[in-house]
Amino acid sequence: PFRVWFSGGRYLQYMPLNFAFIGSAITGPFPVSIKIRPETSTHLEVGGGYSAGDLLDLELSGYLKLSSDVPLFVKIFSATIGQLTNNWTGESTDTRSKGLELRARMRRIPGISSELSYSFSAMDVKYPATNSLTRSSASGEYYVSEFNQPHRFRALVDYSLVGDVEAESFGATLFANIMSGHSYTPILEPSSLGTATPWNIGVMPLTDRRRSVPSGDVGSATTAWNWSLDIQLRTGFQLGSMNIGVYAVVVNLLNKKNVLNVYPQTGHADDDGWLGSPYSASYRSIQNYEAFYRAINLDNRWAYGTYAGGDIYGSPRQFWLGVKVGG
Repeated sequence: PFRVWFSGGRYLQYMPLNFAFIGSAITGPFPVSIKIRPETSTHLEVGGGYSAGDLLDLELSGYLKLSSDVPLFVKIFSATIGQLTNNWTGESTDTRSKGLELRARMRRIPGISSELSYSFSAMDVKYPATNSLTRSSASGEYYVSEFNQPHRFRALVDYSLVGDVEAESFGATLFANIMSGHSYTPILEPSSLGTATPWNIGVMPLTDRRRSVPSGDVGSATTAWNWSLDIQLRTGFQLGSMNIGVYAVVVNLLNKKNVLNVYPQTGHADDDGWLGSPYSASYRSIQNYEAFYRAINLDNRWAYGTYAGGDIYGSPRQFWLGVKVGG
């Protein structure tokens, strides 16, 4: 009933070299350096499991990953091509990540099965001195990565029923996901337009880290927790010599408006700080400017999606329907 496993390895890989040799908005049109070293990573994982007869199966595992010479990239909006570009800063760093995973599965008991899992992870980054991301000289120190999302819970309950004929069946699966927020770096609000426009000033620090001035340590703030429910329904039947399967999936069943990101200068999802800034006073005096700005940038997140990429909120409720036909 008991089982144990262990795995490990050391790996080398180069970053996409086109970033180094084509150049970027930060490094210019020529290679920053010909001394490009491969990213090195060490992976270790250990775990164990226990099966309680035909009823329950438990697993617990932990992992550690250490990486060095990881290239630092930032996203910058290129006015030339009209889209976001990945830019190598010419710098590399070290990262470390570790975590635990716990999973419990209940074997199927007349039609019903379930699974519950929890994972914890932590990722830190060591930034080089006076680098373009932190705008600080804290050399050799580890900071919480902005990709760090420590806690994830997932549960599912499944019910399946097969009729007298194998093709005749019915099933339903309910998924529940609960996740903690991710880390981000709080920054100061812009003190002037600079090269920004009155329409993208609210996201300018996200598009060009050279204009981003931290007001706290890297990764010292965290977004809110979020959760969602999904459901899948499926049925099957015979039609002559054909087997017909019908599937329906509803993602975000309760249409929960999850906040995935925030504006780092305010810590809010619905306020980028610009309209409350004294530097916007001359623009707010223009008729309909404030109302239009709120409509396109705060309500519809046009500037965020165009210049920063992605969205502030998670996906709304979605319906999927499918049919499978077999002989």
